[in-house]
Amino acid sequence: MIHDSNIRFEEDGKLIDYDPSLVKIEDNKTENNTDISEYAYENNKGDKKNYIPESISEETPIILENNNYQITISPTEKETKKVKVEDENVLNIYDEEVNLPVKAIYEAKDEKSLLEYISKENGIKENIILNEVPDSNVFEYEIKLDGSKPKKCELEESIVFIDDKTNEVIGSIDVPFMNDASNKAYSEEITYDINPKSGEKDTYILTMTVDEDYLKSEDRQYSVKIDPTITWSGDSNIIDTYIISGTKYGDINFYDSGTTAFPVGRGSNGIYRSLIKGRKLASKD
Repeated sequence: MIHDSNIRFEEDGKLIDYDPSLVKIEDNKTENNTDISEYAYENNKGDKKNYIPESISEETPIILENNNYQITISPTEKETKKVKVEDENVLNIYDEEVNLPVKAIYEAKDEKSLLEYISKENGIKENIILNEVPDSNVFEYEIKLDGSKPKKCELEESIVFIDDKTNEVIGSIDVPFMNDASNKAYSEEITYDINPKSGEKDTYILTMTVDEDYLKSEDRQYSVKIDPTITWSGDSNIIDTYIISGTKYGDINFYDSGTTAFPVGRGSNGIYRSLIKGRKLASKD
């Protein structure tokens, strides 16, 4: 079986299965010493941590930590009710379907939308659920970073987070997509933009613009679910990139462009070849 991310982490010399289940928080500080006295849940086992507040605001955002890195995110103009945690069917590392309490649900106070945050081994999957046509097709988030800076991908609608000192990619907000209640209206007609927030260090405003025609289409069956996901990158000892045949892309450095894709084979733009490099390969006698 092949996994696209780590399935275990090391603790006290032992390999332990990740457990993204949300459990009640017992401490008042995160592992990076951030105050979480107004937070309710955290993921059970892992070397990457997700912290879920009682309710979401700019003062109590969703917190993700990975060693010395921290990402916090909260919508700029949305007040929520208190969090509820529900079970979700997920596949464990043994390819078995299990029911785990990984979904944190926040209902907007205007009851027009829901925010879902699903705890994962390597980050958080967010679902924005619109119960009706929204007043605006633009959604803004405040993001605060510790140890990294953001970069928008040149070739796709994703955001990567880059180490302040090494410029290595340490995480990303993946390409967003959406679908409606019919589950037959898949679309990626969503754009990202990210800019520094004036007057606040290491703070950014992420703007997500959803295709207005999609939201207002007569064929649309609400509710609509929009999926942006924050993911930590894997082991930095392994790096990957790709190349495309043809002169059109000859001057593009896909590794530095911030793309999170890993394509192989023939596509609409040409033939893709993916490259993997191991920085620290140990020889075995």
